[in-house]
Amino acid sequence: MSFLSFLKPKDTTIRLAFGNGQLSPKALSLANDEANIRRADFGFPDKAAFNPNFFSKHLTESGALEAKTLEKANERVMKHQFDAERKEAIIAAAETFYKKGHRLLFSRTDDWDIGLGLTESAPVRGRTVAELAESIERQFKKQLCSEFDPNVIAFRERKGTPDHRMGALLMPFYGERTKMSKDGPEHTTTVFSINYFGKNPEGKALISVGGGLGGANHKYAEHYIGKEISHESLSEAMCKQMHWPDCSGGAGNYNLGVPSDLYASLLLRLNAIRRDIDSKINSLIGLTGQRYLEIVSNGADDFNWMVVQSAPIEIVNAEKPDYEKKSILMSTEHVIGTNIVKADKIRFKKQGFHPSNEDWEYNKYNRNYLLVVEIPTAGGFRNEWQLQHISNAAAILLVVGGVRQTFFSHLGGYYRELGIPVLAGNIAFNQFRKLAGDNGEHKFVVHVDEFAPEGFVAVEN
Repeated sequence: MSFLSFLKPKDTTIRLAFGNGQLSPKALSLANDEANIRRADFGFPDKAAFNPNFFSKHLTESGALEAKTLEKANERVMKHQFDAERKEAIIAAAETFYKKGHRLLFSRTDDWDIGLGLTESAPVRGRTVAELAESIERQFKKQLCSEFDPNVIAFRERKGTPDHRMGALLMPFYGERTKMSKDGPEHTTTVFSINYFGKNPEGKALISVGGGLGGANHKYAEHYIGKEISHESLSEAMCKQMHWPDCSGGAGNYNLGVPSDLYASLLLRLNAIRRDIDSKINSLIGLTGQRYLEIVSNGADDFNWMVVQSAPIEIVNAEKPDYEKKSILMSTEHVIGTNIVKADKIRFKKQGFHPSNEDWEYNKYNRNYLLVVEIPTAGGFRNEWQLQHISNAAAILLVVGGVRQTFFSHLGGYYRELGIPVLAGNIAFNQFRKLAGDNGEHKFVVHVDEFAPEGFVAVEN
């Protein structure tokens, strides 16, 4: 052994895998990118991957696969005990993390390589190895219940992917910050997180910044989706368009979702933080090509960065079609996705606060329709309308009274992945309602470009 290799720090990264067969998608994509993540000077997480085959026996023996209802399937998954082999594996993972000082972990559902927002991921914790293992086991069962979720089933049907492919990815809850009070911990949250959605052919990148894990996928976080962002100046975009604290040094009116005592540290180091993350993201994307990334601050005080999700993505080059102004029914900058789609029918839902059984039935038996929903806010649609109600739509138009910049979070990932554009705006919906009553005589084209951002709906005939 050479003297230099002798001095090389020992790699103590936890890399565990349980279950036969290939790693689950998130774990596999992250493993494939490890070398480049390190070259770009990002941290790489400790992780334990539990592959779908690890859980298949539990699904079979519990009788959940034969259950007639969602409730019964979930009940059987939760009540049935993991066998001795799987319990030992879970304990082994818990002990490995515990010995390295990790008492708080995060369990991600692993059935797709990017964040979709369809399934439950959550923290697990324990003061002892036994408590930690018990918490992991309970969370794994909750995640397995996602196998029977109608929204997951609808997603898989549209994508044509096999059922029962759910895995789990376990890693430390990096960058946690627990706010203490006289009665004990009030909450634990990641200090800061960034989601990166790639860049388009013109070099514009789309990122979101939040004061918690996964942006709005955390109850203590605020989430923002940017507008037009130069790939070479992500830091400026973070400050001006992502609602980071004001460039001049004031926090403004924006809540980053981090404990107030961190604001001073954040503001003092803002420029250095922005330059640092600029350089690292540019370096990583230069090595890997287009990527979906989730990056969290590793530590409450130093703002080092850890890549906890990395997966290849394809950005559609949706060149704006040329339509006469009179053909365009509405245009808006509030969009999700980058795509051009056509719809051969329209369904109008007035006062669509909540979907009905009729909406579910319509979606089940129809394809390529333009769904127009009148609803007070875009957030209300996201919270009330499930994927099972809209999975076969060609595009979705939300007729809303107003739209904040916080339109959708990465929880809208399944819209992007399925290629269903979403537009929102305060428009005169009477024209759409008339078209809905014309017995399908009209066809529509929908264009959205999330990077611009812009989108429109036009009538073709």
